[in-house]
Amino acid sequence: MDIQVLYVEDNPSDVELFISIVETSEFPIKVDHVETMDAIEASLPLNYHVIICDFNLRGFNGLDVLELVRSVNTEIPLIFFSSTIGDEKAVNLIHLGATDFVLKENIVKIPISIERAFRESQVLVDKKQFEEELKRKNDLLNTVFDSLTDPILLTDSKGEITTANDAFYHFFKTTFHNIKGKKESDFLPKFETETSNQHVLNQKEPYHYEMSVENDTGEIRILETVKSPIVFKTKVEGTVSMMRDVTTKRRLEKQKQKDQYLIRQAEELTLSGSFEFDEENDIFSISPNFIKLVGLKTDRNFISYKKFSSIIYPEDLPLFEEKFFDSVERQVNFELEHRYVPVGQSDFRDCRTVLKPYTDKIKTVFYGIIQDNTLNREASISLLNIQEEERERISKELHDNVGQKLSASSMFFDSGGDDLPKAKRLLDESIGEIRRLSRILTTSVLGG
Repeated sequence: MDIQVLYVEDNPSDVELFISIVETSEFPIKVDHVETMDAIEASLPLNYHVIICDFNLRGFNGLDVLELVRSVNTEIPLIFFSSTIGDEKAVNLIHLGATDFVLKENIVKIPISIERAFRESQVLVDKKQFEEELKRKNDLLNTVFDSLTDPILLTDSKGEITTANDAFYHFFKTTFHNIKGKKESDFLPKFETETSNQHVLNQKEPYHYEMSVENDTGEIRILETVKSPIVFKTKVEGTVSMMRDVTTKRRLEKQKQKDQYLIRQAEELTLSGSFEFDEENDIFSISPNFIKLVGLKTDRNFISYKKFSSIIYPEDLPLFEEKFFDSVERQVNFELEHRYVPVGQSDFRDCRTVLKPYTDKIKTVFYGIIQDNTLNREASISLLNIQEEERERISKELHDNVGQKLSASSMFFDSGGDDLPKAKRLLDESIGEIRRLSRILTTSVLGG
C-alpha cells in the first residue's frame, strides 16, 4: 500500500530534494505537490495519508495551513518540514494539532517521520472505527434490549442490580435510579431468587423456574423466568434474568385441562369418543375415550383414515364412505347410524357418527363424535317385546273373558222374558272389563 503524501512547498529545489529523499525509502511513498491555499483546500477531500508543510510560505504560513486542515479533517497527520522553526514554536504547533516537525537540515529523517505518522494515524483510524462500531453495536443492543416486551434484569455476582430494560421498569412501576444498587430480592420473591442464584453461580448454567409476584395493583402474576450466567474468562460476573408474564397462558392451560376433563367425563357417561378430521392429510386426531371405545392399542392421539374405516362394519362401510365424503366435500353436517366392530372383537356394536365442519380464515376443520348406541337399541328392543306381550295378553283377555260374556248376553236377549236381567248384568261386567283394559293401555302408553 502506497502512502499518499501532500507536500506544501513553494521552493522547487526543496520539492525536488524532498522527492528524491522519499524515493529512497524502504516503503512506497507517493507525493503530490501544491503551493497555494486554494490548491490545499481543493486537495483535502482526497484520501491523503500525510500532509508535509513548510512553515513560511508566500502569502501564508504553517498556522494557516494547520487551521485549514483541522477544519476539514482532524485525523490526518500534518508534519511541519522547515528550517525556521524553533523548539518553542514547534512545541506550540504540536499543542495546536500538528503531528510532528522535522528540520530541513535533517531531511533524511523525513521518511521515518512520515511512516511513523502514517502508522499512528492508522492506529487512530482503526481505533475510531472500532469505537464507532462498538458504539453502533451498543446502541443496537440497547435498542433491542429496551424494545423487548419481556422484563430483563441484570445483576452482579452478589445479587445487586446493575441494570434492567424498559419492560422491567414498566412492570414494576420503577426507574433506573430506584433499582440501582438494590438487591434482586427487593423486587422478586426471596426464595426463588436465592435458589436460582445459587444454581447459576455454582453450576454456571441457565436455570428455568416460575414465580408469583404482585404487581402495583395487587394482582398476582406468574413470571416464567430463565436466569443465565454472565461469564467472563470462566468466571461468573453476574446473571441475566429474562421474565415472561404467563399468567393468562397458565389460566388458559388450566381452563383447557378442566375442559378436557369435563369432555372426558361427558364422553365416558355418553359412551362416545370425539375426533378431528384433517381432510388434507386424511388424518383423524382422536380423544382418549375414542381409543378406549373402539379398542385401539396405541399411545398416539391420531390414526389414518384407513385405520378409522377398518372399525366400520363391512356391510355399512360403502354407505358410510359415500355420505361421509359427500359431507366433507360439500362442507355440511354428517350424521349416520351404523355398526362398528371394536378392534380385537368379532361382534359388531351399534353407533351413531356425527361430523360438523368448522371454517376459519385458513382452512376448514371437521369435528365429530362416535357414540355407542348398543345399550339403547337393546333397551328399545326389550321395550318392544314387552309391549307386544302386553298386547297379546290384552287380546287374550278380550277374547276369553269379554267375548264370552258378550256372546252369553246376546243369547239372553234373544230368549227375552226372565233372562233380560242376566243379559244386563253380563253387559255391565263386560263394560267394566273393557274400562279396566283401557286403563291398562293408557298407563302403558304414558309409561312408554
